[in-house]
Amino acid sequence: MDYLSVQEWADLHSIPVRTVRNYCAKGKIKGYLMDTCLTAQDFFKLLLEKFRIKYD
Repeated sequence: MDYLSVQEWADLHSIPVRTVRNYCAKGKIKGYLMDTCLTAQDFFKLLLEKFRIKYD
């Protein structure tokens, strides 16, 4: 099975990467891509916490 990155999926569907990440967060995209999005979001939140940057 071939996997696509968030960027590749966005390019394939002609939509912005941010929209793809939002789709992942809302559960509109299932499987590996969703896992990739959520992992990236977790990492981003970890960095924000490390540098004591507030987020909502």
